Amino acid sequence: MAAPLISVLMPAWNRQKYIATAMSSVLQQTHRNLELLVYDDGSTDLTADVVQSYCALDPRIRLIVGDKNRGVAYARNVLLDEAKSDLCAWMDSDDISNFYRLEIQVKQMAGHSGVRRINARFQYLHKCGKRRPWREPPGGQSASEKPRCAFASSMFIRDKAVRFDPRITLGAEDCDWMKAMCEKYGAPWNSVLILYYYRKHKNAITQMKKLRKNRREKRRQLGILEARWGKNW
Repeated sequence: MAAPLISVLMPAWNRQKYIATAMSSVLQQTHRNLELLVYDDGSTDLTADVVQSYCALDPRIRLIVGDKNRGVAYARNVLLDEAKSDLCAWMDSDDISNFYRLEIQVKQMAGHSGVRRINARFQYLHKCGKRRPWREPPGGQSASEKPRCAFASSMFIRDKAVRFDPRITLGAEDCDWMKAMCEKYGAPWNSVLILYYYRKHKNAITQMKKLRKNRREKRRQLGILEARWGKNW
């Protein structure tokens, strides 16, 4: 049976330093039948130029350039709309995927009938790309335990009706989308395999939302989510 087409969806904003490494980890996947769809959300650096240079080398890449920065939720909605395949995988523009990630996740999806989303465990990277030591829980981690998974490690079957809220700009848009997917389709299947490497650096969204200047806006956005899902969402 032919390998299915996977649309790998990568939002990007001012990631010229890391995006080449992120893209390379996708293009070198053992699962070859893929498209890499990149949305540049109005970057002010050379992010779009870096992606364009890769487009000339690999026809599987498509680049969409936004006219201004509208936030990651808006970017993710564009990617969902423009993907060629309903079988999609998230990929952040500053992270790295294990070269076997897509191959393994396709097999996991096939082995879990009815599941709409598969997550993978992740390992932190230093900003230079060096992997941080993984501290395994005492006694290891079995398939019955809940692994620590990253949103951007998800492979999922697209539903264009499940949208990201563009009012959420400081990192919780992923939680909102995951909650909506769970409400509609049930819980995802979480793999115990480490297939994704999450880079920690000062310009990552998860770090920016901790800045003092963003605290008031973060509280406002959390209020939106509490109104939608309840106080303990």
